[in-house]
Amino acid sequence: DAAAGTLGESAYLLGDAPRSIDATAWAFLQGLRKFPVENRARAHLLANDRLVAYCERIEKRYWAKS
Repeated sequence: DAAAGTLGESAYLLGDAPRSIDATAWAFLQGLRKFPVENRARAHLLANDRLVAYCERIEKRYWAKS
């Protein structure tokens, strides 16, 4: 909830452009998101549309398939 609250309506944690803090947050969130075992932390993340969109936005920006 803290990450979603900090994100607010912004595309990235500190505004409209990604910063190094986004790389750190994304790595943590993506680890939870892609972990193949169900747990409460993963379920909580996946239930938050804003955080899922944040992860997908960064993944698309930096790891889009060419």
